[in-house]
This record gives sequence, C-alpha cells and structure tokens, in this order.
Amino acid sequence: MKYLTAVWNWMKDNAVGIVVGGLVLIYMMANTAAIQAKSQNEKDVLACKTLCFPQQSEYITHVDTAACWCYVDQNSMRKAE
Repeated sequence: MKYLTAVWNWMKDNAVGIVVGGLVLIYMMANTAAIQAKSQNEKDVLACKTLCFPQQSEYITHVDTAACWCYVDQNSMRKAE
C-alpha cells in the first residue's frame, strides 16, 4: 500500500509535466503522420506523371480516393490504369 501511495503522490507532484509531455508526444505523432501523408502524395503524383509521359497529367484526389488522368487532347482525358 505504501508503494501505491508513493506512486500516486509522485504522479500528483508531476501532473503538469506528465500532461505537457503527453501533449508534446501527441503533437509529434500527428506531425509525423502529416509528413508521411504528404510524402506519399508526392510519390503518387510522380508516378502519375511517369505513367502519362509524354502527355500531361492530372492527379486528382478527394478525401480518401485518388485517380491519375492523362490528357488525350485539349478537350478530353482518359483515366490511367
């Protein structure tokens, strides 16, 4: 019982540090996820450009779906597979 009381008292004494540390950890994890998502999107755009070369291309994203479209001429596009 003395051990649990000692742990509880330590947590109460250091509550601010624990909360700030938790918030910093959450910020770092969110920042890492955002960087990974941006990097993946850049890779997908490059793959789309490579797939459609020498034509121009558009990499269109909406929420969680994405598609690569290649220009056939000025007025039409075809979806790249």
